[in-house]
Amino acid sequence: MSGTVRSVGFDRKIRLAWLEAVAGWTASGMPDAEIRAKLDRLLEGEVTGKEARKKTKTVLLRTWLLPSERLRCLRDQGLALLSRTNDSERLALHWGMVCAGHPVVWETASIVGRLLRLQGEASLSQVRARIVETYGERSTVVRASQRILRSFSDWNVLEEMSERGIYRASVTHRLEDSEVVAWLIEASLLSSDQETRVLPTLLASPSLFPFDISLSGREFSDSNSRIALYSQGKNEELVSLQPSR
Repeated sequence: MSGTVRSVGFDRKIRLAWLEAVAGWTASGMPDAEIRAKLDRLLEGEVTGKEARKKTKTVLLRTWLLPSERLRCLRDQGLALLSRTNDSERLALHWGMVCAGHPVVWETASIVGRLLRLQGEASLSQVRARIVETYGERSTVVRASQRILRSFSDWNVLEEMSERGIYRASVTHRLEDSEVVAWLIEASLLSSDQETRVLPTLLASPSLFPFDISLSGREFSDSNSRIALYSQGKNEELVSLQPSR
């Protein structure tokens, strides 16, 4: 591990219904102050303790209302897509925004996805050990690993087995909307902090373990002007983030 201490930022259990609420309010053009007030009321009956509610609120607001500047275009298109998508596609949009805005979630998803492929299950202890390698052995890191897995369970992408702390994959969500797939590819590039990836490798990334994506590049290549497809050699297809204009 490098000497730089990486920020965690996501150490709360976040329910999918809360993400839906904040995204919906933001999409409607509701003033920030009103969104904050409504979120306070929503969390008051579900999250115990003022400090816990404050931290939960911060995660939710940074995902859909106040993302970093580099994620604003992604967020804006994501909000537009939410208004016309099915449940699986809506999950993909929340997944992409959470992973792009909170690298620890993307890294946790990657770890979980690799463990599921290797052994069909993922334990909290295994995930925690691997996250600690990157983020250091801090109390916030220990809490984050547990609460991210609990969030995944609430989002119905993992289910806890009879043995506590052991998870297996839940429902696989098939994605067929070309705009949603292109958007999720952009979100994945931003999450991994890599501007260019081999397309089949990206689509099969462990971080996308909840989703089944079988579209080819030509089926979504015109759906997002912020990414571009390139051919390398005879058979290899690359996808890359376009420079900001």
